[in-house]
Amino acid sequence: MTHRQPIIFLDIDGVLNGHTQMENYYCGTKPECVSRFNRILDAVPDAKIVISSAWRYMILRGDVTVAGFEMLLLTHGVKCYQRVIGHTVADGPIELEPSHHDPEAWKESGLRWRREQIRQWAFEHNVTKYVAVDDLPLDMKEQVWIDGEQGLQDADVDTIIARITEPVNAL
Repeated sequence: MTHRQPIIFLDIDGVLNGHTQMENYYCGTKPECVSRFNRILDAVPDAKIVISSAWRYMILRGDVTVAGFEMLLLTHGVKCYQRVIGHTVADGPIELEPSHHDPEAWKESGLRWRREQIRQWAFEHNVTKYVAVDDLPLDMKEQVWIDGEQGLQDADVDTIIARITEPVNAL
């Protein structure tokens, strides 16, 4: 099956927030970032969302289903009703990475994993057009990089809308 709708691979920390912890030590979302993301969803009504964020572990652990995760985003103000269609796979096992004690090498592995997870999901689902919205430098042409300290900004929204609505052969 080919996904003709555009897919947004969504990271949450650094995109829908600025990595600021709440009193409970968890990061929530920033209303202004959610509002900006909603502008994308309004502008591209056929776009679907795949969770590539570490928040996907709520689904992978079985804490919530994809529908439950969509409900979580809805309670944070994201206009995503019937738009969250999946998530990327788990990261590779730490013990298989020979450099897991080196923070820089570990970060590089994480970046590679995220990039490859997105590409794998797109390939397996025969996606014709997608954008990865992330504050990590994934080194992929499909990415729109977000300043993780600020979260999603107006200029980012414009770039994402332009990228996801341009003809497939322009990518």
